[in-house]
Amino acid sequence: MRLRIETACKMLEEPHPSVTHVAISAGFTDASYFARIFRRYMRKTPIEYAQVASKQNPGVKLVRQFKSA
Repeated sequence: MRLRIETACKMLEEPHPSVTHVAISAGFTDASYFARIFRRYMRKTPIEYAQVASKQNPGVKLVRQFKSA
């Protein structure tokens, strides 16, 4: 599961990500399930994560802080 979330994080750091596209590409079949799991691991929604990523300086990646399961 963590690998799927890491893949989703990378995709959400790209400009104008579609949450549905990210969910499917990361191996989830349902975007709302993906959003729930993403929030559980990352402590923010995929949209919130993408918004923070879009405000970062170019070339600077977000530090991915996973919640311990």
